[in-house]
Amino acid sequence: MESWPESWREHWIIPIFKRGAVFNPEIYRGIHLKAQISKVVERITKKITEPYLEKSHGFGENQFAYRKSRGARDALALLTMEWLFS
Repeated sequence: MESWPESWREHWIIPIFKRGAVFNPEIYRGIHLKAQISKVVERITKKITEPYLEKSHGFGENQFAYRKSRGARDALALLTMEWLFS
């Protein structure tokens, strides 16, 4: 199989009302829904590939998103330290 099946790639955006005038489209927030089977396959793929990428340093030094114990605060701290000491 070269790609995801078409039914797995299908996504839906559902508008959710926040508050205010119902007729104003700017006050709606869209949520993104996708097929459940696609989510399951993505999680299985992640469990298989993530340990390999961590061991082989496949993510790189500055990859903070989608990694355990590395988030936005870590990226912000690193950038702040680089700006202060460079």
